[in-house]
Amino acid sequence: MFRVVENVRQKHLDWVNSILSLTGWSQHRLAKEADLSPSALNKFLKDPTSSRTLNSFSIEKLERASGVPLTRGGNAMAEPKGPSYEVERIDDLGIMAQALKQGRNGVDAWQMKTRALELAGYIPGDTLVVDQGLTPQLGDVVIAQIYDRNGDAETVVRIFEGSFLIAATTDPALISPIFINKDVLIRGVCIGSARNRRAA
Repeated sequence: MFRVVENVRQKHLDWVNSILSLTGWSQHRLAKEADLSPSALNKFLKDPTSSRTLNSFSIEKLERASGVPLTRGGNAMAEPKGPSYEVERIDDLGIMAQALKQGRNGVDAWQMKTRALELAGYIPGDTLVVDQGLTPQLGDVVIAQIYDRNGDAETVVRIFEGSFLIAATTDPALISPIFINKDVLIRGVCIGSARNRRAA
């Protein structure tokens, strides 16, 4: 039993350390972004005698804050292994996107790479401002990851319709709805978008 707990703890430690490495955040900032106690997170990471593991509540908060999911098998996955066909996270929020962020934590910019929502007014090249802390409501545009059996993920952008994610496009390859199940992780909700000027 102790060995099982030890293995789970090590996987949780590896996952949290991979979040710190990918984001470049300090432990204190990660705790702040995830709304966790900085001292509790520090103790979890630094106490070699502890057998503590992360509870599901803390895991969910860390996933939401960092955008780095812990796979269902408990293995740390630093980045989705599959390609992000439809959207790509970008570092530069830009002036308009920065204004939409309004100082909130857990807000990222993603660049649209697909026609999946062209009929909803989102076209390739648009910058989507995505809040990872919001719960999606019907009709919201969301970023989601779809995992296959190997744990590889494809990142998509769709409209949230309760039990399904749907496209708004004339592209027949993208029209099929996606049923939301345990293999689908919603990463965040689009709170606005920006488009570069296109000179006539």
